[in-house]
Amino acid sequence: MLKLNLSLFFLTVLTSLGAQPFFPLWENSSKDFAPLDETWERDYSLKVDSAYIGDVITVFYLDRVKNENAPADFSPEEDDPESCFGWGGCYENSGSMGFGTMIFSPVPHIYQFYTQNDDTLSFDFAADSAVFYANDSDVYSIISEGETTETIFGAEELVQSYRISHYSEEGDEIDSPLHGFVIRIGENSGLLDFFQIDNFPNVEKPLTLIGDANFDESLTVLTSEMIYDFQIGDTIQYKMTYFESDPGNSNFTNEVSYLNRIFQNRIEEVDSLRYTVLHQSFDQNETNLNEWTEEQVYYRFDTLSSLPFYRTRNTGGYQDGSYQENLFRRDFCGEKRIGLFGISAPFVECEEYDAWCGFDTNGPPEITRVEYVPGLGRYFHEVERLGFGSVTTWRETTEVVYFSKGGNSCGEEAILSDGIWDRPQLSFAVFPNPSSDRITVQVRDADVTVIRITDLSGRTVSEYRSQGFESTIDISDLASGTYLLHLLRESAIIGTTKIVVVD
Repeated sequence: MLKLNLSLFFLTVLTSLGAQPFFPLWENSSKDFAPLDETWERDYSLKVDSAYIGDVITVFYLDRVKNENAPADFSPEEDDPESCFGWGGCYENSGSMGFGTMIFSPVPHIYQFYTQNDDTLSFDFAADSAVFYANDSDVYSIISEGETTETIFGAEELVQSYRISHYSEEGDEIDSPLHGFVIRIGENSGLLDFFQIDNFPNVEKPLTLIGDANFDESLTVLTSEMIYDFQIGDTIQYKMTYFESDPGNSNFTNEVSYLNRIFQNRIEEVDSLRYTVLHQSFDQNETNLNEWTEEQVYYRFDTLSSLPFYRTRNTGGYQDGSYQENLFRRDFCGEKRIGLFGISAPFVECEEYDAWCGFDTNGPPEITRVEYVPGLGRYFHEVERLGFGSVTTWRETTEVVYFSKGGNSCGEEAILSDGIWDRPQLSFAVFPNPSSDRITVQVRDADVTVIRITDLSGRTVSEYRSQGFESTIDISDLASGTYLLHLLRESAIIGTTKIVVVD
């Protein structure tokens, strides 16, 4: 049975506010929170199953949300016949849930959060001020700061704020991560800003609402159309690294190659996105630049993940075959983007001393990590297996190191060539731009053979043979609008820019 600190109910003095306090949670709440000030962090899903006493929702049972795996305490004794001196790769799960083990509401607007340490945080959201936790040295309280009107999930609503104060038992202010933190509750959207309470008072992370299944405008689902939303002219460059070492000797292999994907055409069909993509591949150990064009199709409405975003699904892989997914938020070129992160979990919650042992000649299982970013597709992919003895250690990684979207570039682009690794980038100019009749294309230090103009759907509207260093092109027959001008060497596009035709 859960231990309830009923004394806190009677010690709380209710003070009527000018406005009715809002409910943080209600039946079938399904929310996703994330610590958005982190460069990379998993999210915390709060999916509630509720029970009633009378007409009031009183108990909120939380879906179990697991934290990242952590190495188990693995230190067997040599004379222990049950011990295992194999891979030592046993992992255990911390069982973190972010919001504790259960939330109990004995009366409206009072919420008891139960931590992993069997402590209870009692929040009275109907009081002007109230202590929600106290021990021999610390006192935490919330102070109402009134209401503001804010836009939440595309609609205006009233939001109530409660500032946290942290004091010593003697009344001295304590400068801690929670002191001054503001809990926010929306009239329609409920709990907006809170904090992870698992190991309270050791507060790990403030949490902000990023998704709510009850609001269409919130981030409730990630689809393949969101991830693979490319536009004509977008360029993505991947760096691919392969590392392998043989434990039997000092030899190792370290191969690096690059792959450009340049999107030349986009067709939106009823159920799919269809692209024509130019691939350019270059291996640092070789001198040839390989180029080919292919059509790539993505189904628009495939659901990659949905609320609650953190989940474990069976992929039929090694051991228990589980694969964990969650959201992350990262700074991409100064822009905060939310992506999807997945990792295979072959070592989930194993028993103490249950490690991969010497008789397992296949070695430890592979571990796979994948990141997806909307509009950039698969941003990072890693597969690795770390062996010992007679088993080879290897790792394969593919990561985006440069991309250009909508004319804005980010990252360090590796120049691919067919013989000269440090060849400078193509230098060219197009003027006047905009223009109504003629444009001049000047090219330096490049063997441009064809100048092609396409519309934004990728359809070729005109094509010209290059006149060398300077080419004059008549565009008076083109309708006003925006076009793409491509410079080609034989059949390979080596430069692209936008031109604008005016009346």
